[in-house]
Amino acid sequence: MTAPRPASQVPPAWGWRIPYAGRAVHVTAAPEYQATTTQVCGLFPYVAGSGTPAAGTPVGRHQLSGEVVCLDPLAWLRAGLVVNPGEFILGQPGTGKSTLAKRQITGAVATGTTAIILGDTKPDYTLLTEHLGGQVIRIGRGLDRINPLDSGPMGQALRQMSDADAQALRWEVRSRRLSLLMALCTLIRGARITNAAGDGRGRPPDRLPLRPHRR
Repeated sequence: MTAPRPASQVPPAWGWRIPYAGRAVHVTAAPEYQATTTQVCGLFPYVAGSGTPAAGTPVGRHQLSGEVVCLDPLAWLRAGLVVNPGEFILGQPGTGKSTLAKRQITGAVATGTTAIILGDTKPDYTLLTEHLGGQVIRIGRGLDRINPLDSGPMGQALRQMSDADAQALRWEVRSRRLSLLMALCTLIRGARITNAAGDGRGRPPDRLPLRPHRR
C-alpha cells in the first residue's frame, strides 16, 4: 500500500492515486449560467464578453455566441460608436462581398437613407435599385445622358441671390465647369492639357446660361 502524501503538498487536480484520497476518473464540467450585469455585478471574471451594439442592419450571427451582429457605418456614426463612416469590403471572388453590400443598402434604405451607386458595371445593384423603387440611369448612345456643364442646384440658387454672394457662387460654378471640361478633354486626348490650351477653354463655359438643362 502506498504511503499517504504529506499534508503540506498540494494534491493534483484529480486527487492522489491512493484509496480514499478523493481521486476521480472523470471530472464533470461545472454548470454555466447567464445573467445581466445588474444581477451578477459582484461576480468576476465573466465567462463571456459583452455583445456587439445592436445598431444598424443585421448581417448574421456571431460564430461563438450566436448573437445577432449588426453592421451599418452610418448608424454607428449616429450612435457615436465611430467617427468615420467609411467602409472598405475586401475578399476573394464569390465570398459574398456584393451580397453584404446589398444587405447594408437594403437596411439603410429601410431606415430612411438615400443610397447612391455611382457605377454598376456588372451589374450588381440594378435589380436591387428597381426592387426598392429607385431610379436607374443608363448612360449611353440612345439612352439617358448627363450634361457635365449643368449648373444643377447651384444655378437655381444663383437666381435667388445678389451682390457679393451671387458673384462668389457664379465663380464657383464657372470653376467647376472648367475643371470638368478640362478633365473630359484630357481623357479624350489621352494626355494633359497645356496652360495655353487651357486658357482658351475658359470662354465656352462663360457663355453657358446658369440654369439646369433637362431633356
